[in-house]
Amino acid sequence: MLGKVTMTTALVLLTTLSSMLSLAETADVKCNVTSAFGDRDIDLPQDLEKHESALLLLLGFGSLSILLALLYVGIRRYIFEDVNNVDSSFDAGGNVSTSLTAVTIAAQLLWPGDLMQSVTVAVKFGIAGCFWYCSGALINLALFPLLSFKFKTRAPGAKTYLQVILARFGRPAHSVFCFFALLVNVLILSTILVGGVAVVQSTTKDASPEFCILVLVTLCGSYSFIGGLGSTFYVSYFNALTTFVVLSYLVLSMFYLDDLPFGDLEEIYNKVNCLPDVEGNTDGSYFTFLSEGAVIFGLSSIFLVTSITYCDQASWQSRIAARPLQGALGFLLGGFIWFSVPATIGTAAGVTYLAVSATDPDSLLSEAQVNSGIVSTFMSEKALGKQGSILMLTMDLS
Repeated sequence: MLGKVTMTTALVLLTTLSSMLSLAETADVKCNVTSAFGDRDIDLPQDLEKHESALLLLLGFGSLSILLALLYVGIRRYIFEDVNNVDSSFDAGGNVSTSLTAVTIAAQLLWPGDLMQSVTVAVKFGIAGCFWYCSGALINLALFPLLSFKFKTRAPGAKTYLQVILARFGRPAHSVFCFFALLVNVLILSTILVGGVAVVQSTTKDASPEFCILVLVTLCGSYSFIGGLGSTFYVSYFNALTTFVVLSYLVLSMFYLDDLPFGDLEEIYNKVNCLPDVEGNTDGSYFTFLSEGAVIFGLSSIFLVTSITYCDQASWQSRIAARPLQGALGFLLGGFIWFSVPATIGTAAGVTYLAVSATDPDSLLSEAQVNSGIVSTFMSEKALGKQGSILMLTMDLS
């Protein structure tokens, strides 16, 4: 089912891009602005109350995740009778399928920051921004199976990559990589919290950072505490499915359903084309994949994702939980699943924001607001109102 939803999302994205790129003529659209950024911060809609956000995340998404974790524990206890086995708690028994590995990889890497940053680079560099941003991450996801295949065949009993380093290189190297692993996990946790807080605050009235962090920690920690790391493999399937369904609905609402909030594709294309040229892009166009700034950003993301992928135990965890062939194929498929999400939301929200900003100065976010990554939530709220806030909160934090 998830594969069909993934293909649907990819086809919608490709259809939208091909339709825009095929529009060679630019209509006479009068731009009222000279930049895609405003000179001051504007007030965000913030359609949700604090209790509504808490109920949605904790009683809605959180309760379903906990039920899945309890179901996993029940199956392991009464059917497989290995609930107290370290293997079932740590890696779901070490026999995870290709599809579940792929979904888990995609869900683990779909941080709120990815969905937010992809839109930011799309606003700055056009469609090339989110394309090269996602491509930089995809390269590492494609290369990782080569290393992980050797890991599984030469050290089948290892549960962490640090165990292998200790056995192969000794305690000094093990201590160094333990420090790197801890540092990477601190950075990842900080990134997820900062992105999650930004999403909650951009959709919820008077949401303090303390309130946001409390909700996020309770949401993510509850099902992991109940079902162990093994349950996260199955909760990840639910997370990924929710993300793709919400994303497909958002894109269809923006571009294809009857009541188009930003006009049809030709109108959007013409509005974006009347904006000032983008420095470093071919012909200064927002609709080109040849962008100097986007390529540089993509190259830098290669090194960023390398440090995360190879020093984060979560990446190795999904690989350890599967057999060699299933794990390698799962990583390759997971990379393509992950690519479709930030590329789609980046293109959809970024292009529509540029179109709106070209003719409506009151909708111009400041450069600081754009850099904070709130463009996607801003555009979803502008398109669907309160429903858009609920959808973005669900997708970003699932």
